[in-house]
Amino acid sequence: MYYKPWVYHQAAKRIKEASIFNRPCLILERLGLSELPKEVFQLTHLKELVFQDNLLEAIPPEINTLTNLTKLCFFYNEIAEVPPEIGDLEKLTHLDLSCNKLEKLPLEIQKLSNLEYLDLRFNPIPIPEEILDKVDEPQLILQTYFKQLEPVA
Repeated sequence: MYYKPWVYHQAAKRIKEASIFNRPCLILERLGLSELPKEVFQLTHLKELVFQDNLLEAIPPEINTLTNLTKLCFFYNEIAEVPPEIGDLEKLTHLDLSCNKLEKLPLEIQKLSNLEYLDLRFNPIPIPEEILDKVDEPQLILQTYFKQLEPVA
């Protein structure tokens, strides 16, 4: 999971501080991590999780344990798939998955009724660029995506 000891140390230190000091935000950026450390899922008080510019290929389904999240940022990773459990994050208002390898979205993402910001730009996802640019209109983005998946009658 970790490529260098200092990377593990940096991630562990930030996770421990978030736990001890009950910090609402955890930032694990530019560490070269290919997995989200399992200790993160014990931080159920988190409101914001920023895991940008790493090497993450998949968001673990355990993300649904972080039910207090309002902001989730996974931009600049290698993510090819979003788990259906993302739909359990009912308080989420900000979701940034830009600059990844996403080609599809789970149906459950539509359950994020409080979403005010959704960034899916710079992914090979089949949504017109002019729609993806409307990051402050998440419902339009999702409607466009799921509508194009409907079978033609």
